[in-house]
Amino acid sequence: MGKMDFRLLGPLEVERDGEVLNLGGRRQRAVLALLAMNIGEVLSTDRIVEEIWADDPPPSATRTVHSYVSRLRGILRDPAGDDVLLRRDPGYLLSLDPTTVDAIRFERLVDAAALALDGGDPASADGGLHEALGLWRGEALADFAYESFAAPESQRLDGRRLEALELRLDCDLALGRHARAVTELESLVAIHPRRERFWAQLMVALNRCGRQSDALATYGRVRRILVEELGLEPGDELQAIERQVLDQSAELALPGLPPGAGRRATTTEPGARATTRRVPLPDRLRIRPESGVLGRAVQTRLMAEVTGRATAGDGRAVVIVSGEAGQGKSTVVADAARDAFAGGACVLFGHCEEDVTSPYQLFVETLGHYVLHATEGELASDVDRHAGELVALVPALARRVPGPFPIRAVDPEAERYRLFAAVVDLVARISADQTLVLVLDDLQWADQGSLQLLRHLVTSDRPMRLVVLATFRDSELATSDPLVEMLAALRRSEGVERIELPGFAPGDVVAFMEAVSGQSMDDRGVALAHAIHAETDGNPFFVGEVLQHLFESGAVYRDDEGRWVAARDAMSATLPAGVREVIGARVVRLGGAAATNLSLAAVIGRDFDLDLLLAAAETSPDELLDILEEAATVSLVREPADMPGWYSFTHALIQR
Repeated sequence: MGKMDFRLLGPLEVERDGEVLNLGGRRQRAVLALLAMNIGEVLSTDRIVEEIWADDPPPSATRTVHSYVSRLRGILRDPAGDDVLLRRDPGYLLSLDPTTVDAIRFERLVDAAALALDGGDPASADGGLHEALGLWRGEALADFAYESFAAPESQRLDGRRLEALELRLDCDLALGRHARAVTELESLVAIHPRRERFWAQLMVALNRCGRQSDALATYGRVRRILVEELGLEPGDELQAIERQVLDQSAELALPGLPPGAGRRATTTEPGARATTRRVPLPDRLRIRPESGVLGRAVQTRLMAEVTGRATAGDGRAVVIVSGEAGQGKSTVVADAARDAFAGGACVLFGHCEEDVTSPYQLFVETLGHYVLHATEGELASDVDRHAGELVALVPALARRVPGPFPIRAVDPEAERYRLFAAVVDLVARISADQTLVLVLDDLQWADQGSLQLLRHLVTSDRPMRLVVLATFRDSELATSDPLVEMLAALRRSEGVERIELPGFAPGDVVAFMEAVSGQSMDDRGVALAHAIHAETDGNPFFVGEVLQHLFESGAVYRDDEGRWVAARDAMSATLPAGVREVIGARVVRLGGAAATNLSLAAVIGRDFDLDLLLAAAETSPDELLDILEEAATVSLVREPADMPGWYSFTHALIQR
């Protein structure tokens, strides 16, 4: 097979044996870019369609993808006839050595150079960094940088390029190339005025060139930028270098690695913390269901693995659990949170309510629990740089740490930036010596500020050991909901897992009944479990409500041997009040016309023909279709794929 080179660090290019290949039109090139970004991974056709066309795929999208892949396979096929673009269910695979992609080679070179620099070998690191930076031909994925499928990766790679530049300049300073570094750094601070590391390197380089007054003037420049634009003082590293320049530190003046050089130094958090009292588990997470957590082994195992990786120092992770009301989302994440707490994690909890939209409500609650229970010494250490912003968010903090709590008068955008920076700083400090788990419940009702802050927190480049376990009801989201935008933004972020929680399987309903009754199910019990499953579609809340209703109505009773048995007409009982309330709330949100037409549909049956409903309803076809589309959005009805023109109630209980 010929030598191939996939280039993402600039406009997309593929070279084979020195020849740049013609990759076809823009959409076809986008498909190849997506496959190259995920080299060695099978991408389903559905995912390719979703990524390339975002929220507006044409009806022919799947067929078009197959056509693009067929052409690309021919373009990439080796002269010897070997294919590198393979069909693998349920989609396609670019089967090549990952180092065929320049972005992967770049990151490996940077990681190796950082280790060499940390190990005291700046000469080796310098060579690797020059090679890594030489791979760049422009903005990463330049021809797709503003497309939703490529933008997050483009931004991430550009961030790593800046990191590589910082490391290479550390090498220059360590190897005595101070004057050359000054020229380059003056350009870099002009382009990236808020990147404090470049300013720190410039101060060191100027000082080593014998220009102490210019080094101090540089500190004044960056301080003015940060204070005037953001209302922030320079960070600890810049302040330390200023003091060393003023003190004419011999260590700072000598050639060698500058303060803060290398990756390890940049991850060190100021203010060592000594934990003397553990923050207790929030009350909402303490109660474990008597029946245990049933039918969720796969989901609980995934969350345990994610928490374990973060605890081992493998960065942050986000698990977002979705499903309709009653599927047990809160139960599953609470169980995972209890396990994390037992393993030594600090667990905080926040939830949203439908009619309460206080600004930053999620973080007021989560951080409020920490403020209430952490020691005063911990709090004083954790909030020393951002006390004013954090007191504005959690007023109880003012009763735990001494003032003053200054907040500079700034414009709203800068104020928001300072608040976000304060929360990131606090979370990073809390998680410096323990894993921090944030349990965030019912995000579908979250205020926009909370969602923006959450997005900023999980995508921040600040080192932290953070696990976010979040839930939301997918049946309560409109396309314009702020949560939809946040979920789309996080889709390509590293460490984000999505779990769609299904209903119980029939066997899970049997296990639930056995756990509640304390006895094994005989044939009649199993039959009842299957009947309940058919009525509820396995929704755990509905299952529990139906069983409770059957017990209370006498439709399920104890026989002479003390075993629970069901009357033959048990499932003909009226609808439980709890189920009526949940279903009724969904219908009410759709309005009176929807309630009237869905009632007509219920008379026809659980499965109903659209034409028959149109004949019975006093509603125009367009209005009726709108009603059914909205009802499908909140999981009241669905459109069976194998029954064109028909609709079905998602649960028999809804039809009743």
